[in-house]
Amino acid sequence: MDAALAAFDLASPSDTAGLAAPDATARPAGLVGRRIRRFARWKQLVHATVTVDRPGTGIRTFELDHGTITALPAGSITILEAGGASVTVATDASTRVRKDRAKAALSDLSSGDQVVVVSTAGIAGSPRALLIVVLPAAPTSPTQ
Repeated sequence: MDAALAAFDLASPSDTAGLAAPDATARPAGLVGRRIRRFARWKQLVHATVTVDRPGTGIRTFELDHGTITALPAGSITILEAGGASVTVATDASTRVRKDRAKAALSDLSSGDQVVVVSTAGIAGSPRALLIVVLPAAPTSPTQ
């Protein structure tokens, strides 16, 4: 989860995937990322809707969805969230992907990957993925 939220910290003010505090001229976007990251450490975060007032672009709403990839047809990604909801989000050439803390491509994603998808909400119908972060696999405990 930290990897997905760290991407907000790195976003430039002109980047539509970045979040900024309402008074962004006084505080960097990283502050919002740190606040959301604290919440995300609870591990119960499945879905969130975040509405922010971004300098230059105004009010924007973003969706955060955490789950397991169940389908990757061309032009979209479908994930199954912990509560059982299935979410499909459109993807395109501008969708950024992070895997193993590095830039990746949509073709690097696999069914079964645990991901956080950050998308725009309510723009021209279905949501569009801005950022997909593959979460590291949970460490396995040694068997005795």
